[in-house]
Amino acid sequence: MRSRTQSEKRMRAWISASQRLHLAMAGELAVDLGTANTRVYAVGRGVVLNEPSVIAFNKSQGRVVAVGRQAKMMIGREPSSIRVVCPLRDGVIADFDAAEKMLSHFIRRARTKRAILGPRVLLCVPSKISHVAHRAVEDAAYLAGASQVSFVAEPFAAAVGVGLDVWAAHAAMIVNVGGGTVNIAVLSLGGLIHTSTLRVGGTEIDEAIAQYLHQERGLAVGKQTAEAIKHWLGSADCEADGCMFEVGGQSLTTRLPSRVEVSSAEVQAAIEPLVQKIMRSVRESLEELPPEVAADLIESGMVLTGGGAQLLGLTERLGRESGLEVRLAANPECAVVVGAGLLLRPDVPVPELLPEAKLPAPDVLAPDLGFAEAPNNSSSSGLLAAPHA
Repeated sequence: MRSRTQSEKRMRAWISASQRLHLAMAGELAVDLGTANTRVYAVGRGVVLNEPSVIAFNKSQGRVVAVGRQAKMMIGREPSSIRVVCPLRDGVIADFDAAEKMLSHFIRRARTKRAILGPRVLLCVPSKISHVAHRAVEDAAYLAGASQVSFVAEPFAAAVGVGLDVWAAHAAMIVNVGGGTVNIAVLSLGGLIHTSTLRVGGTEIDEAIAQYLHQERGLAVGKQTAEAIKHWLGSADCEADGCMFEVGGQSLTTRLPSRVEVSSAEVQAAIEPLVQKIMRSVRESLEELPPEVAADLIESGMVLTGGGAQLLGLTERLGRESGLEVRLAANPECAVVVGAGLLLRPDVPVPELLPEAKLPAPDVLAPDLGFAEAPNNSSSSGLLAAPHA
């Protein structure tokens, strides 16, 4: 009996040592493969990559000529010999070959030089994803060089990233506004009580602005110009501030280069239908919650994450229409990938994508994770901005 016990101990020690060796040789990465941007978190180093989800190819040779920011600068300016691709649409892969090559480039950049084996990769995906889309992103990750691939729902990772106690018996609400989707989730006891995905995001807002200028002002503008207009004048609040922005493009009448002045009121009118979709989806999610969960949210409120959450006035308007305290994460763009990176710790179980809540294991309570003691005190973690009334 003693020899068997000693043998088992030696075997466990050997397995533990081999796991540590594999980690040192391979590394672990969390990847937020977004419609607009891809972010990578490396264990022990933090966020090591934040690049646009764009790749450019030479048409005749099929060779990659640029990835990330360099490729994004080519959009609308590329010669006939170059094809610029945004591989993701509405949060899922639209061009598999381009997505695989782009992800492979990003993984190589994020890995350390001493890494020999392919990294273990934790991928962030929308909370409601089809089997086909799930398989596509998994295959792309393996072809990009990953040795092992696992998944986590974006809103769960975002909640961990902003410091919410997702393991407590107290509900918390996350609204993650990304480039292609809005993920709404209510979490408690380490699982998703409710989740919904709306195919509206920053990319669709850019398209709405470009379409408005085309129809109402007779001006054709590119994707990057429309995005700049959104950043300068975009607002989710009906009370526009009267700012003006001079926009350059092509006149649809003369076909010549032209400039027009656009007001913040015009931009707000252009994106208002999409903002209303977000408001309606949040209200519908709140209406479906059980009474106890609704009572919890009166105390814990709602947290906004994602790059699209920075749209001017969105926090205030959601607060008015939901009746909850709404807070914007201090670094909303990186909340998902930071949370996924924290979930790579060996003592933290990654939840399933399905929305059934599960009790956490006794040894993974919130104090061990370094999160807030309770959801309504999550701002004490320093990861949330000051609450908005």
